[in-house]
Amino acid sequence: MPNFVIQVHPEEYHDFVSYLTGLEFQRIVLRTPAWRFKTAPRLIWQYVFGACQLLGRMQSLRNARTLVVFSHFAFVVKAMARLGLVRYRKLFCFGFFLHDQRWMGIFRWLAKLDRASDHYIIFSEPEAELYESELGIGRERLHFVPLGDWAEARQDPLVDHITEYGDYYFAGGRSNRDYLPLIEAFRSLPARLLIVCSESNVEELGSVELPANVEILCDLAANEFDLYLRRCKAGIIPLKNDLGSSGQSVALALMRSAKCVIATDVAGVRDYVEDGVSGFLVQDIQAHAPAVIRQLESDSDRVEAMGRASRVLYEQHFSKNIAAAAFELVLSADRNDSAA
Repeated sequence: MPNFVIQVHPEEYHDFVSYLTGLEFQRIVLRTPAWRFKTAPRLIWQYVFGACQLLGRMQSLRNARTLVVFSHFAFVVKAMARLGLVRYRKLFCFGFFLHDQRWMGIFRWLAKLDRASDHYIIFSEPEAELYESELGIGRERLHFVPLGDWAEARQDPLVDHITEYGDYYFAGGRSNRDYLPLIEAFRSLPARLLIVCSESNVEELGSVELPANVEILCDLAANEFDLYLRRCKAGIIPLKNDLGSSGQSVALALMRSAKCVIATDVAGVRDYVEDGVSGFLVQDIQAHAPAVIRQLESDSDRVEAMGRASRVLYEQHFSKNIAAAAFELVLSADRNDSAA
């Protein structure tokens, strides 16, 4: 029985997909528009378009052993299974994200599509309790795997170990970001801030006037995003809600680049930042970030020391090999269940 990994576009989790193909997963690419940062209407259209394309692959999916499907598109595949269009022994939803309490009711209803063979790979341990209590998903179907830096496989090892320190602080990403308090924090600082985000984040900011030391870039390609991140002095991850997973992929990229990480103190990132050692966890970005930035501006040795600690934490707990071992442990349990 074959194993499949389903992408809604070729770039979706492409580094992880390359790893899965090495485990003899067959790749199904649905060729929907590859919007890097998605609005809700775009996301819905992408999933509808993807479902229509998946209908053409039903013959391949009549007798699958294991499916890996990314994020909320897994619910589309589950609905098709309920209709008898797709058959599989086990499905893993890789990277299920829920950041806003307003969506709980909808996902509580969507979770009713689940069967005992439908599982979730989650990237922070507190999510297990959240999804069990709020969505009714059994704990035995929730599997914590550290969000490994799958991009590590395509990094130049020579460049990867060269640490650059520019004259700006970097904040990036779209999901669950709270950039307005961060901008306000930098009004009282001489330090530079570069925000790399999406148009939807800029729309949330409204007509706010940026101070001269703050610059925003929108919807950059992944290689440009990585370049700005690697050259920053330190990274900042300002998060809105303490719900689900968010900010971890940016945290990992900063850690691999040996950067001090400043983040909002939420459950999803606590395992990724060792407070006071590899970075800072703050309760209120606007109120507390200025004091942290002033400390770092006055002590370049501490910036570098925390960056090194960040890299060590990455190597010990979040490298590709460590994440792969955790994921393969989940898969081996799947194979043992099938054998039984």
